[in-house]
Amino acid sequence: MGRVCAAMVITALALGVLTGGLQADEQGTLREKTQKLQQLKGQIEKERKKAKETAATEAAVQATLKKIDRQLRHKGKNLKVLGTRLRSEQQAIRKLSKKITQAERELKKTKARWAGRVRALYKQGQFGYFRLLFSAESLTDMARRMKYLGVITAQDQILSERYSSELAAFTQKKKALQSRRAALARDRNRLRATRAEVADEKWRQRILLARLQEEKQGYLTAIRELEAVSTRLQQLINQLSKQQKTASPPLVGPFAARKGKLPWPTDGEVAFRFGRQKNRKLKTVTFNKGIGIRAPLGRQIQAVYDGTVLYADWFRGYGRLIILDHGQGFYSLYAHGSEFLVQVGDGVRAGQVIGRVGETGSLEGPQLYFELRHRGNPQDPLVWLSPRH
Repeated sequence: MGRVCAAMVITALALGVLTGGLQADEQGTLREKTQKLQQLKGQIEKERKKAKETAATEAAVQATLKKIDRQLRHKGKNLKVLGTRLRSEQQAIRKLSKKITQAERELKKTKARWAGRVRALYKQGQFGYFRLLFSAESLTDMARRMKYLGVITAQDQILSERYSSELAAFTQKKKALQSRRAALARDRNRLRATRAEVADEKWRQRILLARLQEEKQGYLTAIRELEAVSTRLQQLINQLSKQQKTASPPLVGPFAARKGKLPWPTDGEVAFRFGRQKNRKLKTVTFNKGIGIRAPLGRQIQAVYDGTVLYADWFRGYGRLIILDHGQGFYSLYAHGSEFLVQVGDGVRAGQVIGRVGETGSLEGPQLYFELRHRGNPQDPLVWLSPRH
C-alpha cells in the first residue's frame, strides 16, 4: 500500500512538472488551467509557423543545391576541357622547348663561324683587300682575285644576315615560350581556384541544409511534446470542470512551523525567482514554480528538512531530479543535479548532503532548480527559506 501511494505521489508530481506545475488536484483553479491551455496552443501555433518557415527555407536550399549541382556539372565539363587544353599546351611547350634548344645550337655555330670570319678580317688589317689585289702577278690574276673577294664578301654578308635572323627568331621563340608558360600557370591557378570554389560552395550548402533539417526536426519534436502536454492539460480541465472545488487545507505541522527558517539547499546566487517572469529576449511570460540558484559544478545539495527520498532519477527537462517527502503533504524538489548521493526509500535529515549541483537538463549552465510544494501546490521557496543578510 505504501509503495502504491508513493507511486501515485510521483505520478502527480511528474504531471505537475510536465504541465508547468499544474496538478490534477482540486486545489488548482479551472481558470488558470484554461489560460495555460491557451498559452500552450499559442506555443504550438508558433512552433508550427517556425517549422513551416524552416521547411520553406529548406526547400529553397534544396533548389539551390540542385542549381549548384547543375553548375557543378557544367564546371566539370569546363574543367575537362581546360585540362585537355592544359595537356595540349604542355606538349606544345615541350616541342617549342626542343626547337629553341636546336635553334640555340644553330645560333652558336653561326656565331662561331661569324666570329672566326671577323678575326680573319681583323688580322688582314684596313688595307688587306688592296694588298691582295695589288700583289697579283697579272691583270688576269687580279681579275680572278677580285672575283674571289666578291664571293667572300657575299658569303660574309649572308653569314651576317643569317646570324641576325637566327638571333631574332631565337629571341622571338624564347618570348613565346615564356608567354605560354605564364599562360599555362594562369590556367592551372584558375583550374585550382574553380575546383576550390565549387567544393566550398557545395560544402556550405550541405552544412546549411543539415542545420535546417535539424532545426525543423527540433520544431516538430517541440510541437509533438507541446501537443502531448496540451492533451493531458485538456483532460485535466475536463476533470476539474466535473469536480467541486474545495478550500486548501491549512498549513499546519512541524514542517509548516519552519516557514521562513528552512536552510538553503545550496550556496549560490538566485538566478530567477518564483512567480511570473517575462523573457524580454523571447517576449514570453512564464510562471516559475520554483527558484534557480546559480552554483558551480559539484557544489553540495542539502535537504532542507527531514524526509524520505521519494524519487531519484532522470526526469526529462529537469535532468537528475530528487523529490523528498516531508510528510503532511509537503515535498521538496531538487533538479539539474550532477550526482545522486541518496536513493529511493532512504531517510534523510535536514542539512544532509543528498547530491551535487550540475547542469543536466539546464539551458543556463550549472545551477540548482528548487521547488517546495504542499499537496501539489507550488510554494514560493524564498518565503520558506531563512533570509540572507
